[in-house]
Amino acid sequence: MKSKNKLVLGALICTGFLLTACGGGKDVSKGNESEYKPYGKYDDTVTFTMGKNQRDVSTLPKGQTQEDNFASQYLLEEGNIKMKIDWEAANFTQKVSLATSTGEIPDVMIVGEDQFKELADNGLLQDLSKAYEKAASDDIKERMDSYDFDALEYGKVDDQLLGIPAPYYYYEQTLTWIRKDWLDKVDAKLPTNLDELYDLAKLFVEKDLAGNGKTVGILPNDKVAGVFGESYDLAPIFNQYNSYPRQWIEKDGKVEYGSIQPETKDVLGKLSELYKDGVIDKQFAVRTLEERQGLVADSLGIQFAPFWTTLTDMKETIKSNPEADWIPCAIPLKTGEKTQSFYAKPIINYLVVRKDYEHPEAIMRAMNLSYDFRWSNTEEARKFRDDKLGKGVDWPWGFVPVELDVRFAKNNQDDSRAVAKALETGKTKDLSPRMIPTYEAGKKYLEKGTADPDSWGTYKQYVEGLGISSNEEINEYHHMAFYGKTKGMKTKWANLEKIEDETFLKIITGEKSLDEFDKFVKQWKSIGGTDITEEVNKEVSK
Repeated sequence: MKSKNKLVLGALICTGFLLTACGGGKDVSKGNESEYKPYGKYDDTVTFTMGKNQRDVSTLPKGQTQEDNFASQYLLEEGNIKMKIDWEAANFTQKVSLATSTGEIPDVMIVGEDQFKELADNGLLQDLSKAYEKAASDDIKERMDSYDFDALEYGKVDDQLLGIPAPYYYYEQTLTWIRKDWLDKVDAKLPTNLDELYDLAKLFVEKDLAGNGKTVGILPNDKVAGVFGESYDLAPIFNQYNSYPRQWIEKDGKVEYGSIQPETKDVLGKLSELYKDGVIDKQFAVRTLEERQGLVADSLGIQFAPFWTTLTDMKETIKSNPEADWIPCAIPLKTGEKTQSFYAKPIINYLVVRKDYEHPEAIMRAMNLSYDFRWSNTEEARKFRDDKLGKGVDWPWGFVPVELDVRFAKNNQDDSRAVAKALETGKTKDLSPRMIPTYEAGKKYLEKGTADPDSWGTYKQYVEGLGISSNEEINEYHHMAFYGKTKGMKTKWANLEKIEDETFLKIITGEKSLDEFDKFVKQWKSIGGTDITEEVNKEVSK
């Protein structure tokens, strides 16, 4: 599968809005070359305004706010740069859309893909090419360059860098989790292939290991599969058969929709058999999220979920039964093969700067200093943090002035290995302050077991969950061919998804035979699928 990514960014409409500048202190021209550098302290305070998500500040030291806290104080001390909040919004997306429609936007925002395109289409954004090239720190650039695709290309429209992208870091795919205590009860081994997994699920149900007559082997959600990083998503099954529902894949030199491929039909046939045999929950198609979570707590033997769910759904199992345990697995189609999975969309969000803001280089400097403070990258940052917070105390990421989260591509893998090593050796000198609480929780779990479900969840999340999902020796990860949206999707996609959802559920539950899949494919193509596929291929070929 070719590692190629394309997003639809839309055409830039040069409407030329003229907005009032919000810089503070002495004006500095965008043409002042001497200010285009990663670090330096302005003679006169430079101010920028931001629109931010409304956040709970209870995790901050007493009396501190989003606007005035240790991180913003560091920015002022080191750079003489001040961030002022223009507005905070509980419904951030709606607020950005409203601001865009009026042309009255703050100097800086961090926005999602749709908002980025809308702002670009309305000519409200500044080209940050020069600012990034000359003023972004080496640390930021190393993070951006750590991905196996050109992340900056996603922030460009007509060769202008209108947004600094935050790439989606690796290893957050859905995993297979198995009740370890149930495995021990039936004296079974961990499955090494999917057939063994199916047999184990049957055994759990037959033996009623929940002890309540309601044991469930496998529990899908009502979308069945294909939503990245989703709990109850059967991607760990589909992907092993080279099926990628709800994703755009490369096939025979073209881009095709994964849900209509023959491989997807084959998997639906297998799931229908498992449903008939009582392995798949009989009520899965109509279960609410709360009902699914209840089954995880006391009746489910195999859960499909990303690593972080040990601190949510799976933690409830430990609360209700301290003798319980979950163990993550990467299970291939055949023993000895690598487990197949896919990457999320390449970009999480974008840092954007108002078109006529005078100090784009100051925003890069603010981002550099935000990262230095958050990750203790420099001696100055480490000393400032230690003096203000105490040595080794973490700081919540959302409360730095410029919170665009550009992490190293393998950040999750690095974190998992660092914590595991520290727990093994008892030495924490190589751990960042951010990971000290994780280490302490893991240590508590190893000493006290499941007595503290939160410590159990943290250990399982970082050491075991990420340990499995980031293990490149047993996993193979694929970029999908296309992650964006086309014009036709705006009016046709909701209906196409509806018939897809209905068909998948009816086939699995036996309401319709497997032959219904062929009718679905024909209908999907005729009511807009073919046209959208053509649009997608045009976008990818650009």
